[in-house]
Amino acid sequence: MKKMKKILLIAIIFLLNTILFSTQNFIQKATAQNAVPTPVPVGCGEIYTDKFTPAGEVVIIHICSCEESSVVDNSRLFETTYCCGWWFSGNCREEEPTGPIYNTPTPPPPTSPESTTIPPVDEDLLNNLNPLKKFSTKADKLSTPGGIITEILNLSFPIAGVILFVMLTMAGFKMLTGATNSQSMEEGKKMISTAVIGFIILFAAYWIAQLLEIIFGINILNN
Repeated sequence: MKKMKKILLIAIIFLLNTILFSTQNFIQKATAQNAVPTPVPVGCGEIYTDKFTPAGEVVIIHICSCEESSVVDNSRLFETTYCCGWWFSGNCREEEPTGPIYNTPTPPPPTSPESTTIPPVDEDLLNNLNPLKKFSTKADKLSTPGGIITEILNLSFPIAGVILFVMLTMAGFKMLTGATNSQSMEEGKKMISTAVIGFIILFAAYWIAQLLEIIFGINILNN
């Protein structure tokens, strides 16, 4: 009887040890399954991948030392790839990229319209605006009253000579055709007198201008 009790006690102790050992293994397995693995440090500017089980449990996880972290590629099953830093132009960078994509260009300050400078009215400006300076060689002569009078007198004498010749010819023709008519003779004489007097006045005006230049020392004819 004592032997049976001893065997039963040993069996109970063995059963309790078996149950306790199984419970400890179960707790260890459950703890191991639910525990988060230690994060792997990743330097700034490096690419890393976090991996998961089909149940969503973390297999490998990383910790980024950079201020920014952006997803690079999330197409693989149970994996997520990150850039520890700033992802730009296919590269993972340590520093934040700068440029026209990230920095809004500052518009230039409005510039005030340039003030229009008005050139002074002087001799050079008047000469540039004078068409006679560009298209004629007599601009210097026509730039003064004396020069204008000189040019008029230079043209007046040939013109006066032509007019005198025409009037004398017409007067002589009228006197010849109206020799028997006293009225035609008088008209012819008047035409001759008028032509001669006009030519004398024009000739006298030229010489009077010459005398005024000599007496008063002024330049009228601009010779």
